[in-house]
Amino acid sequence: AGRIVFAPGTKLELSRSMGFKNLDTYCVAPIRSSANATGIPTYDFWAIGLNCCSGHVPDFHCGEFNNLNARSGLRLMRDDQRAYFRLAVEQAEAAYNIKAPHPIFMYWMQDPMA
Repeated sequence: AGRIVFAPGTKLELSRSMGFKNLDTYCVAPIRSSANATGIPTYDFWAIGLNCCSGHVPDFHCGEFNNLNARSGLRLMRDDQRAYFRLAVEQAEAAYNIKAPHPIFMYWMQDPMA
């Protein structure tokens, strides 16, 4: 799937965002549905962006992060960036005691058809 529209109530968990720096800063924030289970949180979907966070505090400011109507994503298709976003997710897993065994990277937006 290249475009996903998430269920109502889905939002970014900005307090668990992270960045990995390698020339550019690869920024990630978990996408949380209102139905996430208790226990150690597991996140499959991650919002991403380049150079829109500091990389050392949870300050994800990528795409439509502050649009209250956004609950869609356009999937990352560039293989050359995927490993760096994965490293950012691994840092978030360690910092926040969360799990992301198979992350799917999305550009967070209101309307992926626009």
